[in-house]
Amino acid sequence: MASTQSIIQSNLNALGFTNPSQTGIFEKVSEALGNVIDTTLTEFTNTEATIVSTITAKNYGKAGYYTGYALAFQYGDSLSIDSNGNYYYPTIDTTKQIIKQAAFSATSGGDLFLKVASADITGTTMPLTLSQYNAFVAYMQNFEIPGLPVNYISSNANVLYFVASCTYYSSFDLPTLTANINTYLTLFMNSFAFNGTFFTGDLETYIQANVAGVRNFYLSQTQIDGVSFTGSVNLSAGYFNYNGSNVINYNGI
Repeated sequence: MASTQSIIQSNLNALGFTNPSQTGIFEKVSEALGNVIDTTLTEFTNTEATIVSTITAKNYGKAGYYTGYALAFQYGDSLSIDSNGNYYYPTIDTTKQIIKQAAFSATSGGDLFLKVASADITGTTMPLTLSQYNAFVAYMQNFEIPGLPVNYISSNANVLYFVASCTYYSSFDLPTLTANINTYLTLFMNSFAFNGTFFTGDLETYIQANVAGVRNFYLSQTQIDGVSFTGSVNLSAGYFNYNGSNVINYNGI
């Protein structure tokens, strides 16, 4: 491939600047311009390589990039900036890391969403308080990609209502069996994959597999936030709590 200097000189010659007395001057002009352009192009190439390398290393724009920083958030602590302009916590304190669940998504139109939740001392998922939410958003804005703002969501749990039919072996003590079912209902809720799809069959199978004495456990009349569904439902909040009016009918065999 011809050098930039030779290309400039050829273009000048094509324009009619071929007088021998002008040759020396145009050679110098071509050399000066060519060197500047070549240096600039080299810098562009090197800068592009650096940017691509950084994007690849830090996984910018991917789910793990956003959720990783979300889970690292330390409520009440301030970020520092290193010599390269990167934000970091001088001291890692996991007791202040209040984000327990995080899920990133993007629409086909390019809108970005980060859904997060905290948890109480029992491990039950819960939304951020207003002060926690504001501090979290201010923190995350340090890691946003310029021109690609993120919508941050921390909502109250979707509420699951159901009527269940439980067939159990009469040889098992019903009060004990009832208590065990309630325990495993809570364990299922707390272990639910954040931002996942709720399947009624998953809960039915979980109770049947884990509670001794249960023969069958079937859900009916299922609702999320008062809206009926059958089989499965996507949770807008990313997680759920039970309605306090859920009904379980017991049938001994």
